[in-house]
Amino acid sequence: MIAAPESLEASPTSPDVPPHSAVGGGTDTSRPDAPDVCVILDDVRSLYNVGAVMRACDGAGIFTVHACGITPFPPAGPDLRDDPRRGPVAARAARELRKVALSAYDTVLVTHWPDASEAIAHVRGYGATVVAVETSPNAVRYRGASVLQVRPLALVFGHEVDGVSAEVLRLCDAAVSIPMGGAGRSLNVAVACGVVCYEAMHAG
Repeated sequence: MIAAPESLEASPTSPDVPPHSAVGGGTDTSRPDAPDVCVILDDVRSLYNVGAVMRACDGAGIFTVHACGITPFPPAGPDLRDDPRRGPVAARAARELRKVALSAYDTVLVTHWPDASEAIAHVRGYGATVVAVETSPNAVRYRGASVLQVRPLALVFGHEVDGVSAEVLRLCDAAVSIPMGGAGRSLNVAVACGVVCYEAMHAG
């Protein structure tokens, strides 16, 4: 069972500065503060799914991930005493995320936010269109969806069982879905991330 990060206070300096930035290494070299495409994870609970999301993003050419709520995230640096979580929690996050993300651990910037609404407010601050990946009534099929070609773009993925929360869905500009051909109602969140991110980055 993965422990939720302890609550974090907002930065006292500026509302635009994330309360905690955890970096596995590199960032988007063009504008890390306003990337063309980024991913927002809304209460994704599994370390292994987060690591797989990092790897999928790196492969697609996306280097910014916002980890929100209980979503695990890497430590900000080698000294775990500077991490807001308990030492063993931060140490396990570093170990398991690196194990799954592999080289993406050193290329993808992961920033933690106490709540997805704060991450959405941040990306809206530089003009991003926010698109949920969710089987909502208003969702359009992801394949060929024109909204995935808008830039800047933020893609929101939700909890492994509950999906993107209703509150966060209301904050999104649009939603896309992946059609399912079997008994399951959805793909694993990391698999869905890979599918939609590659469509957003390489379609057309």
